[in-house]
Amino acid sequence: MPLEMVEIKDPVSFYRIAKNAKIILRADPLLIVPQYRLTFYLDTRKMEEKELAQLFQSISNKLVYIESIKVVDSLKKFVDERYND
Repeated sequence: MPLEMVEIKDPVSFYRIAKNAKIILRADPLLIVPQYRLTFYLDTRKMEEKELAQLFQSISNKLVYIESIKVVDSLKKFVDERYND
């Protein structure tokens, strides 16, 4: 199934979307909000440090840090590959 990625250019617009989200994914350098059958994202490298700090403070209770992203065929295959010797 195709995934539509919508880039948000400024932190104010991103906050308008993020404030209604249940979770916000942080996969550095991106902040990602899956919502409305779309996926919105903000590239934090384009932000000033002060703006970024304010945004993180305003969404901190919804922020989930993503360590890595993997593509697998099934949950069982993932568990077997990851945890079985």
